Amino acid sequence: MNKTIISASIVIRGSNLQLNEVEEVFNCKADESFHNGDEFIINDKNHYRVVGFWEISSSNHVVSNNMQDHIEYIINKVKGADARKIKSADIFYLDLFFTSNHLHEICHLKPNILMDIALMGLSLKVSSYHYNDSSSAG
Repeated sequence: MNKTIISASIVIRGSNLQLNEVEEVFNCKADESFHNGDEFIINDKNHYRVVGFWEISSSNHVVSNNMQDHIEYIINKVKGADARKIKSADIFYLDLFFTSNHLHEICHLKPNILMDIALMGLSLKVSSYHYNDSSSAG
């Protein structure tokens, strides 16, 4: 069985991250966000966020096994924004994630996309996972 999961996300984090500042710079709402100190519950126990977080992701918006499609969705969503203008951010990057049980070309980036990423002031983080699927063995 062939199972590939691909997504691209812009991730902004900061101990004093101002979510409204991020939304102003990127001119869009986050797919997921929270403030430092926000409460959340795991296994019926209260916990508190230790950092602010803002993310937009292609995972619920793009249906494709081509990383280029996911990146283009993210770049077009925030076209012209510069993450370096977010004064309350400690870290900002474009996160490319893919996992697959077979090896093939998933990520081939065109020069204009690399230029767009650089002009937005984003570093690039790539997470790739390969797993063995015993049900695919013949």
